[in-house]
Amino acid sequence: KERMTENQKRVDKALWISQVLLCLGMLSGTAMKLLVPRAMLAEMMPWTESWRGLLMFTAFVDFLGGIGIILPTWTRIRPKMTVYAAYGIILLMIAAAIFHIARGETDRIIVNIIFALLAVFVAR
Repeated sequence: KERMTENQKRVDKALWISQVLLCLGMLSGTAMKLLVPRAMLAEMMPWTESWRGLLMFTAFVDFLGGIGIILPTWTRIRPKMTVYAAYGIILLMIAAAIFHIARGETDRIIVNIIFALLAVFVAR
């Protein structure tokens, strides 16, 4: 095997950091959507009160993204799946940003933008 250059090592570390941040962010989103009491969740995210099905769907998709962004690379079993998970996170963040903009919640899209940019870096 070829030895990694210093630059390759830095990029590899940055990729792992990005994957861990995305994993933690997506899984914390899942936990919040599933474990926080409905009334508290509705205060934080008003749409959850009237869109319970969407809430459960996004919790499931967040979970898949959180696991998919790190597990394949970490286990070295089908590491290409990490790239597909990154594509999925990008699409999810674009959809979430559009949803928030349509509801007049533009102040809430910064997290979507950051997660999408991290996922673009991982997908590269």
